[in-house]
This record gives sequence, structure tokens and C-alpha cells, in this order.
Amino acid sequence: MEEEEEEAEDFRSEVLGTLRSARCLQSNLTTQEQKAVSDLKRNPSVMILPADKGRATVVLDKAEYEEKVLRMLSDGKTYEQLKMDPTASYKRKSVAILTRLKDEGKLSDDLYSRLYVYVGEDSSTVLPS
Repeated sequence: MEEEEEEAEDFRSEVLGTLRSARCLQSNLTTQEQKAVSDLKRNPSVMILPADKGRATVVLDKAEYEEKVLRMLSDGKTYEQLKMDPTASYKRKSVAILTRLKDEGKLSDDLYSRLYVYVGEDSSTVLPS
């Protein structure tokens, strides 16, 4: 186990060195374009999203976007409305598996902590930092 930890620490050091020596890429946007993007990001009626295909960015009217999403979700052939939120059930099953693996010595305490999923009261998933 000690050898694995040493190997992991060497890897972390190598990654850290690479990240520290990396140079930030220069923007391909002019100052005016950067200001326009910044203004769009602050506009609550606008959504800026990655395109479904390619490396493009799409700017959409928020109300139009939400209407499209609701129309897609109302397609009963593709989506089914759940009777209840399954998040808590999935969490219980995941934690049971993680706990069993930890108890069997197949998972270290540290890895257990990193894999454990924390679910808030509003069912949002929060991963440990």
C-alpha cells in the first residue's frame, strides 16, 4: 500500500509541475468581442451553451430555450415522468457498496471519502472538494 501512495504522490507532483509550467492561451476574441460576451453572460434573459455538435457556442433567448426543453420533456414516447425522485435510493445503494468495499479492505478511507456522494436536501448532488 505504501508503494501505491508513493507512486500516487509522484504522479501528483508531476501533474502539478506540468500545470505550473503551462501557459495560458491567448484569447482569439478582440476586446470588443470579449466585452460583448461578458455583457451577454450578465443578461438574465440569455443562455450561452455549447452546441450539440462541434466546438461552437450557441446564444439563445432563455424563454425560447426553456420552451424547447419543456416541449422535449413532454414527449411521452421519449421521456417518462417519475412518480418519485430516485436520488435517495441510488445514494443508499451506492453508499452500501462503498461501505462493503471499504469493510473488505478493497477501498481505502481516503478513496471512500472521495467517491462518497453527498446529496443535499433539495436532491442536488454535491461532490466533495
